[in-house]
Amino acid sequence: MNSDFAHPGSRVRATVVSVVLIAAIAAILVGAIDSTSPAAALNSITVEPSVFRRELVRNGVVEPQDSVVVRSECFWKTHLLSILPEGTIVRKGDVVAVLDSSEIEEYARTRELLLIKYQNRLDAAIKEQEIVAAQNERRLDQAEFAQESAAAVLKEYVAATHPREVSDLRSEVRLMDDQVESAKVDLDRTAALCMRGLDDESSLRRQQAVFDRLCQKRDGLIADLSYLQEFSHPRQLLLRRGNAENLTHNLERTRLKNSLAEIRNNRNILAYRRVLQIYERYYKRALESIEACTMRAPCDGQVIYGQSWSSRSRGVTVEEGASVRFQQEIFQIPNERKRRVRVPLNETQAWNLPLHARVSVQIEGLEDPVTGSVREIARYAKVRSSWTPDEKDYWIEIELHPNRNQLKQIAPRADAEVTFVISQRQDVLQVPVNAVAGQCDCHFVLVDGPEGIVPRRVMPGENNGESVCISAGLKPGERVVAELQEQQHTHLMQLAEKLLQQN
Repeated sequence: MNSDFAHPGSRVRATVVSVVLIAAIAAILVGAIDSTSPAAALNSITVEPSVFRRELVRNGVVEPQDSVVVRSECFWKTHLLSILPEGTIVRKGDVVAVLDSSEIEEYARTRELLLIKYQNRLDAAIKEQEIVAAQNERRLDQAEFAQESAAAVLKEYVAATHPREVSDLRSEVRLMDDQVESAKVDLDRTAALCMRGLDDESSLRRQQAVFDRLCQKRDGLIADLSYLQEFSHPRQLLLRRGNAENLTHNLERTRLKNSLAEIRNNRNILAYRRVLQIYERYYKRALESIEACTMRAPCDGQVIYGQSWSSRSRGVTVEEGASVRFQQEIFQIPNERKRRVRVPLNETQAWNLPLHARVSVQIEGLEDPVTGSVREIARYAKVRSSWTPDEKDYWIEIELHPNRNQLKQIAPRADAEVTFVISQRQDVLQVPVNAVAGQCDCHFVLVDGPEGIVPRRVMPGENNGESVCISAGLKPGERVVAELQEQQHTHLMQLAEKLLQQN
């Protein structure tokens, strides 16, 4: 059971003590204030229901919402010779920036000489290919003719020459056989006549000599026929066949040699063409880079240098004499009718920010603020810094809605201060932050009433840094001290501390 309800006397005593303390503090406070000073010197204000706003201010830079970005298309790392001042109005096709192209031009000249050199080599290789093709055709015709001739000689020998020689020898042998037979008949007749004494021995010897000569001649023909069939014919056939086969192989070798010569020449032509293509690509890239060194405006508008905070932090700047790399942003021509401001918001603050919410943007150089709206909220938060990995921000894009006069006065990359309304409450009693003093859940204000200046316990709510909402303890029309003096603040803090100790 609660001790306050079990002992009602103790609660009454605490209440009495609190009243006594408040009365004592009030007496001290009243004594601390000069009774002769006017009420205005107290800097008191009348509390009335009003609109309470909790605002958040972030700084950013005015940027074009969309723009045509011009980057360096030069493949070489070069230097910026000249560029129009930022903010210059240009027409489409006007020269905005010029890059140093002397090194690229020298490179292009050397590549042009190499192009001429290898073009001449390619032409010579093509001519040589024509000459080699004619030589190959002539050698192939000679080899084919020799092979066909050897085949024809072999065929002629096998089908005609050798059979005719054998036939001739056999005919001569048969003729000799007939002559030998006839000579033998004559010899036998002569011998018979000699035996009968009808003929002398000289006739027999003469006839015998004729017979012997014919027999010797027949034996020579038979020996020639045998030599032709057993020795001369195989040798001649082997020689002719070997010659035909050798010429057939020579034809294949000639074809292979022609093919190798053609391949060698084609290889040289392909090599020269490949080298020529490489140098042509280098030369073409050099010409494109030389042309890209003259940077022109792609459309009408105002020149804005392509440098951001991140690029400047890395030492990348757009100025005359600065180095320029490939695809580096040099300048951009923004859309003058649409501007934006990008600012970071803490993830706890961006959580309740609605899309298309209205904001107020104070731009440097303008007297009146410009109306804006939340166009886009980043889907993912980014770490603010590597030193604070736990702090993350959402980047908020604010679309500006200036009038015609404001649009003309907005300078490129002007500093802007964006004011967000985080929360807004109607008919709320609020007092200045310096009018409230206390700690924990015990807070006081000084009320300037008929009884003078007396402390009153209040229940504060949320504050916006300047004002604090009062949910209980004050009524509309009452006057409170707007700014506590040091002595008053000290006494109220002591009063709050004593009440907290008693409770």
